[in-house]
Amino acid sequence: MKRNLLSVLILALLIVNLILTTIMMVSVTQTNERTADLVGNIAAVLNLELHSGEEEVIPMENLEVYDLSAPMTIPLLSTDGKNHYIVCNISFSLNIKGEGYEDFGGEKFASYESLIKDAIEATVSQYTVEEVNDNEKFEVIREEILKSVKALFVDKNEFIYKVAISERKTQ
Repeated sequence: MKRNLLSVLILALLIVNLILTTIMMVSVTQTNERTADLVGNIAAVLNLELHSGEEEVIPMENLEVYDLSAPMTIPLLSTDGKNHYIVCNISFSLNIKGEGYEDFGGEKFASYESLIKDAIEATVSQYTVEEVNDNEKFEVIREEILKSVKALFVDKNEFIYKVAISERKTQ
């Protein structure tokens, strides 16, 4: 009799343990889902991508390169009281199949050159000569230039694919 009572007690404890484990797993799963939703919402607000690293690749035959007419000389932010400048050639890779190319691409893109140069100068002039000479920081500057030029064309800017900056010299 004592053995049967002990077996019944162990069975009851196992059932209670199973029920408590199930309750704990359900509550942890719900909390985890809420946390994932919160992180997703914060990332959306900050306009971040959770799966970064995948960049759309456009074949070369779909690209048109537009070079700005002359090298740009842009004054840089001064931290030492001296005037510093960057001189560089800037070109844009335009996706001929991208949204907005029909309206703004090709020969029409040249008519916006003064606005584009102004956006580039406003972006680059916020940085110091040290930041411009730092290759990692310069990639950030390149992305900022791309964003500022895309902002000129509002919602039909998908045709602007990339910015290339060559012959970069600073003083």
